[in-house]
Amino acid sequence: MTGVYEKRVRSDGFDVFCDGGLWANNPVIVALVEALRIVGDRDEEIEIFSLGSCGKPEGEVIGEHEVHRGLLEWKLGGEAAKVSIAAQEFAFDRIARSLVRHLKNRVRIIRFPSEKIPGALLQYLDLDETRPDGLEALMRQARHDADMTNSGIQQGTADGQAIQALFNDMLPRVA
Repeated sequence: MTGVYEKRVRSDGFDVFCDGGLWANNPVIVALVEALRIVGDRDEEIEIFSLGSCGKPEGEVIGEHEVHRGLLEWKLGGEAAKVSIAAQEFAFDRIARSLVRHLKNRVRIIRFPSEKIPGALLQYLDLDETRPDGLEALMRQARHDADMTNSGIQQGTADGQAIQALFNDMLPRVA
């Protein structure tokens, strides 16, 4: 796991900032809190678009004799960090969706692409992956994800319509 951090020196000490992936790998809760701060007491609709990036298939099948893992089996904490990040990604979506039911504002969370990726892509999902076949596999997956999103737009699903409106709002206005 890597993380970018910045240390800013002030006269009374310093601030340290870290990459959001280290503490909010799925920033949907951060987005929800920020949106609520922005709208304040106004009764405005909030839409959060969460663009995913190849979430790994979850879970691992282990035998009963493998349940008690030590430091080496957890690869000195590296495997525990992966489990923590995966749990965070899942939990933040669940927490946000559970929380919105209790808010006065109408909040809509749209995650795209929303499908799990095929297990065959696992070998290509490391941060430093640069093999040509890995890059090609990831580009194929990106095209598939774009096609699935476009299909929702073409079919006029509620999420597809919201995504289309989002992209149309980004287009420059011609006078």
